[in-house]
Amino acid sequence: MFVARIAMKVQARHRGAFREYVLSEVRVARELDGCVEYAFCEDLSDPARVLLYEEWATRDAFDAYRASALFATAGARLRPLLEGAPNSAYYESDDVFSSCAAR
Repeated sequence: MFVARIAMKVQARHRGAFREYVLSEVRVARELDGCVEYAFCEDLSDPARVLLYEEWATRDAFDAYRASALFATAGARLRPLLEGAPNSAYYESDDVFSSCAAR
C-alpha cells in the first residue's frame, strides 16, 4: 500500500471555491484504478487547514494518478487558492505493517 498525506492551508476568500472543486475531484479520484481512499479533511479548530489523505493499492497506481490529467488539472486549479506550498509526505506499507492500515 502507498499513502500520501498532503497538508495545505486554503486562503479564506477562496474556501468556497476550494470546497466546490474538491467535491468533484474526490468522486473522480476514487474511481481510478488502485485508489483505496481519497479524502479531504478540514481541521476542526481551523477549517482553512486541510489535509488530503490518499491510499493507493501500489506505488505504480499512485504514479499513474500523478501522471494523469486529473492530477495536473487539480494542481492548476487548487494551487492559486492556497496560502503557500502544500506540505507532502509519502509512506509505503508492506505485509509487516499492513495491520496498521486504516479501514
